[in-house]
Amino acid sequence: MVLRVTGTTILSTQVWPLGVALNFTDTDLTDVTATDANFVTWTINGYQGIIPYATTYPGFTTICLVDNTSTAVADVLVDILSSESGVVQENLAVGTIPGRTTARIDFGETAITNVPTSDTAAITVGTNTRYAARLTVTADQNQVYVNCIQLEPGSPNKRMVPVLTDEGAVNWRQ
Repeated sequence: MVLRVTGTTILSTQVWPLGVALNFTDTDLTDVTATDANFVTWTINGYQGIIPYATTYPGFTTICLVDNTSTAVADVLVDILSSESGVVQENLAVGTIPGRTTARIDFGETAITNVPTSDTAAITVGTNTRYAARLTVTADQNQVYVNCIQLEPGSPNKRMVPVLTDEGAVNWRQ
């Protein structure tokens, strides 16, 4: 069985049944009928969170701590969903997070950086621009935790940045 999911197609969590009937013209062979109500179960194996406010203003770096408490290594991907400049970028690979570790992901002026691995993805939204991003971590969504802050230049203050999730309706592109 081959399932092809392209571009922005969204595959929601679901179960596919199977019904097969093999009817042979050769009388020496026995016809076969098979059914399985739960032939394929498609589940989401990943965490997605929306960071509604990141910026390329100098010094206003948004920092996210991503805890991967699963035992598996997880890829980190970022989509820029919208920006003041109108630029949208998809599937920006920002390295990996080993199992049972925490990574610091910096949303900076020109790049998104995975600090522990030094993996970076260039962003092209322009300078002095606000944008919203979707952070995808390919580990069990029940074992990934994200907290974000934004630095304030020239001040010891840090602002909490919300991370929006909806575990019941994760959009997962392949």
